[in-house]
Amino acid sequence: MDRKTLNARETMLSRAVSTETEISVDCIQSGPVSIESVTDEVFAGPLLLQEAIRAEREGYDAFVVYCFSDLAITALRENVDIPVIGPGECALAAADILSNKFCVITTVEGNVSRTYRRLMQNPITQKN
Repeated sequence: MDRKTLNARETMLSRAVSTETEISVDCIQSGPVSIESVTDEVFAGPLLLQEAIRAEREGYDAFVVYCFSDLAITALRENVDIPVIGPGECALAAADILSNKFCVITTVEGNVSRTYRRLMQNPITQKN
């Protein structure tokens, strides 16, 4: 992803937080361009872990995985002491608060079964 796009994301996210909050958006330097399969997750996970460790070392207060798949968040949480936030978890929590029924739209058909399996592992989806 080019720096112009990353800067635009920083600007968008900065509008949602206090002026004292610093937002920094970056990408892993290699690996898959997007996460479209479990294989992509396996290749990107270690690279993301390196970035989370670097972020903690550089004094960041939290690390957000900018991917609905919540890529490697359990492993990241095992290796850093700062909060690791997964947008997928956040979206599910919001859906649980706001509705009794929700849907997830994904970018490619190949993500449907992978996303469904992930959703079914979340306790929110197991409530009656």
